[in-house]
Amino acid sequence: MLKREQTMIYLKALQSFWINYINFSGKAKRTEFWVNILSFLVISQILLRVSYYIGVFSYLSILFDLICAIPLMTLVSRRANDSQVNPKVTLVFIGFYIISRACLMFSASLLFFLYGSHH
Repeated sequence: MLKREQTMIYLKALQSFWINYINFSGKAKRTEFWVNILSFLVISQILLRVSYYIGVFSYLSILFDLICAIPLMTLVSRRANDSQVNPKVTLVFIGFYIISRACLMFSASLLFFLYGSHH
């Protein structure tokens, strides 16, 4: 029974992530925040590695990052509202996210164009 409840919590957190796609107000519970952040990181890394393996640059990962960018920013904003964090901290986190993803995409594209796929 516990596994079923955990699965429902996970699915509800993912559903809330997409339903609140552009909702910067409101609150996000800790579970909703971490389930979605960890899911995003795992899926993003898998797509990056699959893209490299099949030799199609990192378009899959970039597309996934672009699709998830706004909902991730709104999730961080809602989590900050729930935990009563200063909104400036939220802006710093969002800025760090944008810069880190841009650096990752740039380095992945540079490595791909320099060395090609691993084949």
